Amino acid sequence: MNSNTKGKYFLGVGRIHLDKLDFTHSLFHDHREESEKVRSRLLNVFKLEGCRRFDEDTFIDATINETDFEMALSRAGKQKESFKKSSLDALLDPVTITSLEVAAYSVHCLTGLHRVRAAQEYLDGNDQWWVVRLHAEQGEKAFTRAN
Repeated sequence: MNSNTKGKYFLGVGRIHLDKLDFTHSLFHDHREESEKVRSRLLNVFKLEGCRRFDEDTFIDATINETDFEMALSRAGKQKESFKKSSLDALLDPVTITSLEVAAYSVHCLTGLHRVRAAQEYLDGNDQWWVVRLHAEQGEKAFTRAN
C-alpha cells in the first residue's frame, strides 16, 4: 500500500488485547501460513531481547469497521479526530498509546500473526496486548493488493 492510500484509511494506533486480534482474513488473502518454526524463533528473540511492542517496526497493521471502531473509541472516552491526532503524537512517546477495548474478531490483522502467537506465550497473562495501526475497513482491498 502506498503512503497516500495508508494515510487515507489510517485511523490511529492503539494497544489491543492479543485475544481480540483476528488473523483469518490475512490467512485467507494468501499470506503465509502459521509456522511453529517462526513462532518458536520469535519466542527465543523475545526471551533474549524482549518483544519491543513500542517499536514502530513491530506494530501490527489491521483494519476495523467503523461501528466497532466508534464503539472502542467511546469506551476509551475518545473522539475520532482527537484519537488520530493523539496517536500521531504518541509515536514520539509510545507509552502514551491509548488502550482500546474492541469487540472480539473486529480487528482484522494484515500482519503480525507470528509475533502475536509468540507474545501470547511470552507475556504475562495481565500484559497481553500489542500496538496496532488501525485502518478503515475500506482500505483492506488496497492493502492486500499491495502485498
